[in-house]
Amino acid sequence: MKRGPKNLGLFIAASSALLLLLSGCGSGATSAPAALTGPVVQVFTVAGGGQTVTGKVAAADSVQVSSKLGARVTAVHVTEGSRVHKGQVLVELDPTDYTAAVNQAQAGVEQAQAGLAAAQAKLADTLAGAREQQIQQLQAAVEQAQAAYDTAQENLTRTQNLFNAGAAPQSALDQAQLGLAQAKGALDQAKAQLSLAQAGATANTIAALKAQVDQARGAVNQAQAALQAAQNNLANTKITAPMDGVVASKNINPGEMAAPGVPLMTLVNLDTVKVDASVPQTLLPGLHTGQTVAVHVAELGDQIFTGTITFLSPVSDQNNNTFPVEVTVPNSGGQLRAGMVADVTFAGGEAGVEIPVSTLVKQGGQTAVFKLEGDKARRVAVQGKQKDNNWFIAASGVNIGDKLVIQPPADLKDGAQVQVQGGKTP
Repeated sequence: MKRGPKNLGLFIAASSALLLLLSGCGSGATSAPAALTGPVVQVFTVAGGGQTVTGKVAAADSVQVSSKLGARVTAVHVTEGSRVHKGQVLVELDPTDYTAAVNQAQAGVEQAQAGLAAAQAKLADTLAGAREQQIQQLQAAVEQAQAAYDTAQENLTRTQNLFNAGAAPQSALDQAQLGLAQAKGALDQAKAQLSLAQAGATANTIAALKAQVDQARGAVNQAQAALQAAQNNLANTKITAPMDGVVASKNINPGEMAAPGVPLMTLVNLDTVKVDASVPQTLLPGLHTGQTVAVHVAELGDQIFTGTITFLSPVSDQNNNTFPVEVTVPNSGGQLRAGMVADVTFAGGEAGVEIPVSTLVKQGGQTAVFKLEGDKARRVAVQGKQKDNNWFIAASGVNIGDKLVIQPPADLKDGAQVQVQGGKTP
């Protein structure tokens, strides 16, 4: 929701003056802190000037952690508020069924590999052709079959003569003829086997054996894929953090059942936060992504956070005709919490940030300020133009969040040590 224009810098300067007045009213009864060297100075925190709108702080990254499997939860290693690191085990599921599935899949791989080895060996033997010993065995078989055939032929001749003389019955002749036919069949088969061994396998035979090898190799690949899937499922029984963050909520306890896709907990990363706000169209011409803005939360005192515009909506909100804007703010100290209400101050109209004229020093035709770095004052040249009797718009040399010395002593040198009013250095 848009708030009326205000100058956050004036607010901070007035607050500093009020604190100075109050400090002057205190009694001197308390013991003085350890003395610091250097002149005592007041500072102004650069807030940008321009218009301020109200927004809400949210986590830049928020992830709902869920299970890919359905199983009983055996352990939960975090509680709400726990800080976790990417890859840390958060929840463990019962692995019994998934371990058995891995063992079964491993056995399937071994069986498929054995089948492939057998098919490859058969193909290799066929391509190598018959060995000399096999040829000799087949030749001996041919010779044996030839001898049996010759014997059967002689037996048929003798039986035929006996039959013609009336000394043998018809059945004896028929039996001799059958014996010869069987001997001839055995001889032909032995010769064919010898011929095939000597000639080697046909192209069709080799093609069929190669097809068997390819089929066996496919079975191995399929078995390995099943094993990988089983191993993945087993690994998924340990649910890990997908990012660094803090456990914002937890919805599961040991003994309960986890279901696929159902959130178990929510992680947020508040090392960087975003402030969601909306701006009127009158501010749009002066805003762009990458622009630095000032962020202030009233409950955190006069501290100013430096943010960067990371998103400007091209479409207005239909309810109030303002344009959503997203500001990203570093939050390494963790002071900003999701849900806080924050004031976002945008530079208005002019390119630069507004600083009090009382912070300027002019030497040798150059305009400069003294910027605090720790407990030292650094002289920094600035460029810009006078806005009015009280304010100067600095186009370079000064950024939002910088702390500038108000009314620097005439003898203040670059790098000199100073004491901030109240005995603190920012």
